[in-house]
Amino acid sequence: LRQMTAHKTLFALVASTMAGLSSAGMGSSGMSNSGPSGPAPPPGICGCGDGTADNVGSRPSRVEFTVVAAAPVGDGALQSGKGGSTGSTITTGGCGQPTVRCYNNKDNSEVFLSSTSVPFGGTVIVSPDGNTETECTVTCGSQIQTIDIHTSCSKPLFVTQDFGALVVSDFPDVTGCVTDSPTPSPTPSP
Repeated sequence: LRQMTAHKTLFALVASTMAGLSSAGMGSSGMSNSGPSGPAPPPGICGCGDGTADNVGSRPSRVEFTVVAAAPVGDGALQSGKGGSTGSTITTGGCGQPTVRCYNNKDNSEVFLSSTSVPFGGTVIVSPDGNTETECTVTCGSQIQTIDIHTSCSKPLFVTQDFGALVVSDFPDVTGCVTDSPTPSPTPSP
């Protein structure tokens, strides 16, 4: 009887630990299982595509980004391999104001945001208008970062998501969800 009680207690402890790991976004190994999707969105945050931040609905018509000095996050590092950034680290010493341009990466002639100069910490609104693939370039002097963003909402897209030099800061056409400003990334040295 004692042995049976000990087994039940051990089983309850293991089950409790597994539940804690699962709610923390970790698998049975104790390692994060966010994988190439990147980190999960904070609870209640505005976004779409992963079940926890589905208040945007389908394909946003407009997405606001904050421009920051940052290193690229890697090609395919986000959104299950569909999002990420490559190229140069964008630094504040590279220029006075970076220039941002966004377009449909399936049809480069369809421009979602014409070349726009914006100060670091400033925002730009990109209008993919329901298109699924958006590519942006952030240029600061000789520094160029290319950013791929999957905008169909079949993959996670949420406020505070860090794509390198662009951080999602709002979905202007959505009301009633959390759109806290992202914490700016530390400024890389020039």
